[in-house]
Amino acid sequence: MGLLLFIQACKLAGARRITAVLPLLPYARGDHKQPDKRKPIAAKMIAGMLEVSGANQVVTVDIHSPQTEGFFSIPVDCLTARFLFERWIKENIPDWQQAVVCSPDEGGTRRAGILAEKLHLPMALIHRESFNEEHIISGNVQDKQVILIDDLADTCFTLHNAVTQLVRVGGARCVFICVTHAVLSQMPQELFCRSELVKMVVTNTVNQDYSDCHESITEKLVVIDVSDVIGEAIRRNHFA
Repeated sequence: MGLLLFIQACKLAGARRITAVLPLLPYARGDHKQPDKRKPIAAKMIAGMLEVSGANQVVTVDIHSPQTEGFFSIPVDCLTARFLFERWIKENIPDWQQAVVCSPDEGGTRRAGILAEKLHLPMALIHRESFNEEHIISGNVQDKQVILIDDLADTCFTLHNAVTQLVRVGGARCVFICVTHAVLSQMPQELFCRSELVKMVVTNTVNQDYSDCHESITEKLVVIDVSDVIGEAIRRNHFA
């Protein structure tokens, strides 16, 4: 709400152009309505409020679903942290050429597929059957280093479950997690205490203070700065 009021204040003050920079688009997961439930399409409401308040353009990072851009009638620049993850993987994972890129669920298939293609690595997918909650791993992760990629981690339930299945069912040797938006409303100690989890790489799109976290969490958490990516996008938009 504060951002909306600030945008309108700038508009009333005579600003020629206003670009709203939202590294994490609020309610991005609310991009559709369940057929059997009366729930709002929250992402569409956010788009409408930004436009009504006076924003001329929106800059965000790794939007949850590409269809969300269709909710806007103003230009939307959806940046990605994939290039930062690619560089970190190449510089910090030994023998990364033998790794496997994996998506923790079906929704991240496209995201994992793009990273696997750019790194020329095989891909795996974890599928959960809703009627019996059985997990099926598509792809070979036996005795492999697995790079688990997701756009947002809130409670970390999906990631914790994915790591468990990769190790217990798939026989993975170790797991690296790459997440763009580290909301981390819950910090599951059992996830970070697993010896198979080597590092969890996140960006600073969400301002978090990890100084009070347990040592088992901080030693496995790596934060990558995305300010250069956002700054360059702003520079190109305004100065071409």
